[in-house]
Amino acid sequence: MSAIRWGILSTGNMARQFAEDFQYSRGGVLSAVCSRRQNDAEGFAREFGLEHAYSSLEDMLRGGQLDLLYIASPHSHHFDAAMTALKAGVPVLCEKPMTTTLQATEALYEAADKAGVFLMEALWTRFNPAIIEMLEWIREGRIGEVKTVHANFGFAVNVEPDHRLLNPALGGGALLDVGIYPLFLAQLVLGEVASMDSRVEIGETGVDVHEDIWLEHAGGGTSSLTASIDRFLPNNAIISGTRGYIEIPGHWFAAKSLRYCLEGKEPEWASFDFAGAGWHLEATHVNECLSEGRTHSPLYTPQDSIRLARTMNLLLDQWKTE
Repeated sequence: MSAIRWGILSTGNMARQFAEDFQYSRGGVLSAVCSRRQNDAEGFAREFGLEHAYSSLEDMLRGGQLDLLYIASPHSHHFDAAMTALKAGVPVLCEKPMTTTLQATEALYEAADKAGVFLMEALWTRFNPAIIEMLEWIREGRIGEVKTVHANFGFAVNVEPDHRLLNPALGGGALLDVGIYPLFLAQLVLGEVASMDSRVEIGETGVDVHEDIWLEHAGGGTSSLTASIDRFLPNNAIISGTRGYIEIPGHWFAAKSLRYCLEGKEPEWASFDFAGAGWHLEATHVNECLSEGRTHSPLYTPQDSIRLARTMNLLLDQWKTE
């Protein structure tokens, strides 16, 4: 099968990081880009070697130069762009969060099912070799029965109030941007959430800037999670079991190493040498899915995405009443 032709919506920071990493992927080629400003699209196309540049998503979808649309626009724009592509019969990889509400996320997956078109939320960490190895160690029983997940992701932003991270109209806030990662890990390891509690700090623009989240999982086990955009955090994760624990050190969501520790024994490390930051691993997986005629990923399913959206919506609703 010929290479999967990708179109990118947006020329912002996320789109640039993805395009830079894409060179290490297999099975695809960047073909077209769309931005609100034609000059921005043309500049992006020149920088990354894309043949086509557009200022209209509809024109790009009609152009016939792409087999898949990657959406890297602000959170609040995801739903409309994804729905437009799905209705045009174009597969979609949409940056996380898929949308800002559970209802909208469910609507997109329903539309994708109806059209028979591939749709996946771009939770790139799921395809990181360290995360895959972590799951294998857990399945092997190396740390016994998993009891707790501790994970955090945080940094201090220095941006204007109208920046997407602080702008409520653009889906700003710590939870949707970085809190989604610890929540993803907790549910990946321990499954469905049975109950939750949290403590949130709301910033001057009205978005959540820091939160501590505690989850009890339906299958047993608890999670303690922290997310922030107003302070720096260790950005590590620890999965603890009855025999030992697995530690994923700094920037666990883009990890290239991890270790497991048993009482009285030396830690065992595993390291992974791959080029780039890791977005290309997700891109390669999507290319494989499309080449195999799949309408969803077997590793990060619509059910996984919807479950994550449900948990985030419950938290956001909880904070509105506080």
